[in-house]
Amino acid sequence: MKTIYATTTLIGIIFMCTTINVIGGIHNIPSSSILFSITTIAIGIGVLCTFFIRQKTVFKFTCTDLFMVVLTISYLVYHLPLSGNRELGTGSLFFIYWCIRYTGKLNYSLIFYFILVSITLLLITCYSQYIGLTPSNSPYFRITGPYQNPAICAGVLSLLMSILTVWLIYSHYHTCHHRTIRIIVFVLFITSIPILIMTNCRSAWLGFIVMIVYSISSYRYRKQKKTMKHRFRKNFKYWLAGIMLLLFLIYGLYQLKPMSANGRLLIWKVTAQMIRDKPLIGYGAEGFKQHYMHYQAAYLKTKGTEQERYIAGNNHLAYNEPLRMTVEYGFLGVIIYIWFIYIIFKAPLHTTIASASARAVLITGTVWGLFSYPNEAFSILVILLIAILCLSIHNKTFLYTISTAYIHKGFKVILTVIFCYLSIILFNQYKAQHTFYKIHQSTKSSNLESFIYNCSILENNFKNEVFFWMYYCDALNEMKYDQTLQSKIQNWERLYPSPETYIIKAESLERIGQEKEAEKLYWLAHFMVPSRQKARSKLAILYKKQGKMKEALELANEILTEKVKNYSFETYRIHTTLERIFENRIK
Repeated sequence: MKTIYATTTLIGIIFMCTTINVIGGIHNIPSSSILFSITTIAIGIGVLCTFFIRQKTVFKFTCTDLFMVVLTISYLVYHLPLSGNRELGTGSLFFIYWCIRYTGKLNYSLIFYFILVSITLLLITCYSQYIGLTPSNSPYFRITGPYQNPAICAGVLSLLMSILTVWLIYSHYHTCHHRTIRIIVFVLFITSIPILIMTNCRSAWLGFIVMIVYSISSYRYRKQKKTMKHRFRKNFKYWLAGIMLLLFLIYGLYQLKPMSANGRLLIWKVTAQMIRDKPLIGYGAEGFKQHYMHYQAAYLKTKGTEQERYIAGNNHLAYNEPLRMTVEYGFLGVIIYIWFIYIIFKAPLHTTIASASARAVLITGTVWGLFSYPNEAFSILVILLIAILCLSIHNKTFLYTISTAYIHKGFKVILTVIFCYLSIILFNQYKAQHTFYKIHQSTKSSNLESFIYNCSILENNFKNEVFFWMYYCDALNEMKYDQTLQSKIQNWERLYPSPETYIIKAESLERIGQEKEAEKLYWLAHFMVPSRQKARSKLAILYKKQGKMKEALELANEILTEKVKNYSFETYRIHTTLERIFENRIK
């Protein structure tokens, strides 16, 4: 029993780690802290399950377990040897799932108390940011919570509020709880609503509303099923009214921020072209990030409307999880997503608050994922995986049962190997991250050579980390180490192609005399995000240098007279530079 409490406590701490950043001394703490925290906790759970918890006599293998087998194998095939931070964190999530599933149960009352603490910590952070006691993690938003933007904050909050909602709906199941707990739950629910609204995240609102409607309908259905025969016609009227209300709600949310919604429609239109080109096998893991901007540039160059060219941004997110999975994994991604939806709605479960809460969390997360990016929000993935774990534990039916007497020792050996492997990778990754953090914090423009030297030493540790190659290439460009830059920037191109990637590469090519190649890259950078002016300003200066004054003046005049989407210091610098270079020649 004590070991169950220990395992449950670690699961509870996982919830807390989704709402606070406990790991410091690394780059980009809002997104990286949770990765190292989860891996550390996974190692602790592995140790408990290997050496302290008595095995079950029979392992009951469910449909959800089969789904997780396919998902785990697919992930490892695409991502081994878990060299990046995100790969390490996600691999640790799968490890946690299988440790808990194999070794036993969880104490859901204790987990619920940890969830209450987690929501409290998140609300304290959000309200302190709102009143100005602490800064947000983005200069563009007043409230972000411990995350990099308010969308993730709203996503996490809506998932945790889903658990409170189910607890309140099914209140008659837990009459033994003290009145104080009821008051705390109600107060947390009420105080969470203003923060959810202030994040201005429409996908979280929609997911939360759909979850409430489903949870209340499911609760009413269970009560009526016990007292009377349910009538199909009455159900049909409710479902028709619900669908109409949902469509009206979606239209209202569209009107709230139409430019943002049109931007996502553009992304989905370009994504559809990616799917048409590789429908069966997809582009592989992270394939959306690696190829989307090239497709967007090709589309805007040949087919895009003026409005689409204006709203297009430097985007690497699909804002739709089934589309992303189809792009990256092809037909397999479609099958996995459909299977996931089946598990949420059709898996036969024992009726408990824990199973109803897990289902509510998954419904909220699924709807949020139709318009956002759960794959890039690791805190969201953590909560969703724990919900899937809970569904599997509460499954009524089993595909088959396995006697653990013959496999327990082998399973312990596997667990030992895995948590030792995770420990080694965790140590190496944190050491490299902390080293980079220190050298980046201490770097000034006067000692870029030292920064470049240290980056060259750390290259093997950051093969798949975009931020590392960005900083590395920026420093090389600043120092004009063009031969080295042409070699290293290929990693940035491979992982995260963007207008800035090709502008830097073109500047380097221009310096070494390859002006034709530089011109092509400037145009590529421009068509990726046509509303941005930097690539065209570089082209105008290049054309003046080549003696093509007509083309140069046309570009300069276009830049200085067009409507600017986002006026910034970069825009001011571009305009003043062009006015100085071309003086009175611009009309």
